[in-house]
Amino acid sequence: MKPALPSFGFQDPFRLFLEIRRQYVDGGHFDESAYGAILGYEKRGTSPLFSWYGLPQGCDTVFFPGCTLPGTRPEVTFRMFQDLQKAVRNLLTKMGLTITELKHRGRRTVCCGEGGMVGFVKPEFAKAWGAIRQREASGRPMVAYCAGCTGFLNRVSPTVHIADLLYRPEAALNGSLKVAKAPFTYWNRLMLKRRLKRELSPKISQVRRFSRAG
Repeated sequence: MKPALPSFGFQDPFRLFLEIRRQYVDGGHFDESAYGAILGYEKRGTSPLFSWYGLPQGCDTVFFPGCTLPGTRPEVTFRMFQDLQKAVRNLLTKMGLTITELKHRGRRTVCCGEGGMVGFVKPEFAKAWGAIRQREASGRPMVAYCAGCTGFLNRVSPTVHIADLLYRPEAALNGSLKVAKAPFTYWNRLMLKRRLKRELSPKISQVRRFSRAG
């Protein structure tokens, strides 16, 4: 028997999908083992060892739109990403680079294959999406403004991060760019945390105390 869907779905999509997830887990249908790797990664990354938050002198406001923003305010979210997409393209143009748009872009952009941890549970989907981007790029280098997208797409077609183009353009364009991989990524995080604590001189600082409901 399938669980009955709550009646508030059409008025409040966020509550609808949250309730569906809760019923799915409570009904014993969720297999957590498929997500073991990413859950372990999140647990380590949000631990007091690796996390650190610091507010510099004079800072009195922090902008955090919230992880529920896409569900509760979809138009605001889309406007933010539209502005971000335009900003990245403007940066590339000012650098003298020629932009060739992929067939799927904007609202029709195809996921790189890593979003939502699809690769853990439906690797065939991730592979198929990556193939679409590879086919549309036709060997031309792609530019992304997400580190996850950059790493995932670079497995199937040359892909660079916009930050590397800005700060390490020569290496990014000639293919000599070296990006750290695990376990060195953890070492880099520790060193960056140490450097920020030393140079930022924060007015307020703390580490994250993260616990996941079992």
